[in-house]
Amino acid sequence: MSNQQQYEQIKRTIQTGRGRPATPDFYMPASWPTGLVTGLMTALRELWVAWRRRRRFLALRDLDDRLLRDIGLRREDVERGARLPLRQNAAEILAAERQAARRRQGG
Repeated sequence: MSNQQQYEQIKRTIQTGRGRPATPDFYMPASWPTGLVTGLMTALRELWVAWRRRRRFLALRDLDDRLLRDIGLRREDVERGARLPLRQNAAEILAAERQAARRRQGG
């Protein structure tokens, strides 16, 4: 068989699709599902940020009552914030409560 004949045979095989492996009934990707990995990494990052935020908030427990009063908090506020679930930002919740209390007192 000459080179030209081989070339024509390969060309016909490619054009007709014969010689290709059969396509499986299911699709199995060769890489990890990126959405799953991205979601997992986002969740871990959020957990890490929440944990660091809570650690900084818990440092308020070491302050005495006079210093807490200076920044507008009471010991009970700090203890209540420490018991909140980790995903809730205790500082933001206490600030919102403080702002609502000021509104009630002012008007």
